[in-house]
Amino acid sequence: MIVDLGIIFAAGGSGSRYQRGNKLFEKINGEPLFISSIRKFSALCRPENAVIAVPADVRTKFHEYLTKYLPDYPLQIIEGGTERAISVQNGLSVLPHNIKFVAIHDSARPLSSEALLLECLNEARICGGAIPGKPITDTLKQINANSIITATVPRESFWRAETPQVFNRDLLENAYHLASQKTMIFTDDAAVMECAGYQVKMIYNCSPNPKITYQFDLSEIRNI
Repeated sequence: MIVDLGIIFAAGGSGSRYQRGNKLFEKINGEPLFISSIRKFSALCRPENAVIAVPADVRTKFHEYLTKYLPDYPLQIIEGGTERAISVQNGLSVLPHNIKFVAIHDSARPLSSEALLLECLNEARICGGAIPGKPITDTLKQINANSIITATVPRESFWRAETPQVFNRDLLENAYHLASQKTMIFTDDAAVMECAGYQVKMIYNCSPNPKITYQFDLSEIRNI
């Protein structure tokens, strides 16, 4: 166990693009996929230092699944927000004060690994923050409101961001404090750190780490 590490599992999304109930309850290898995400990291973080942010209306269901599939890992269940940033800030507010580094992980990424989190943590200890990802290999097109291509964007410096994203807790909390004074919407925590002027290192992840967003994503992940 890493005593100064806390983990926030983000599970508060509406899942509207999935269009078939809560995607996190779909089964992979016989258990809900969000359970797989937690299980991957349970050996690194004490349960009292881990939280999962969930929608209020299905909190009981999450509790039932956690009790059934992870009875020996009683992490705290908290209410998530309408936006990811709210869920993360709710998580930060309940983590013990001795936690110095925080990993935020999409519960819809069940294939992420313990080794990946450790690599990001090691880099975060050096520069304050680190996230995994992969370089863009497709050609990027910019379009207008009518879906007409207006430009071809050079792809060399663009990467797809993944999780777990790991940060120095003090820096992340300060970044969120600064972000609260802006009207921007942040889709990941690295963007919050970037907006505050903090460095975040990108770690190349060679292994599959897809996020379940649409129904076909689940079929693909089952074939990996």
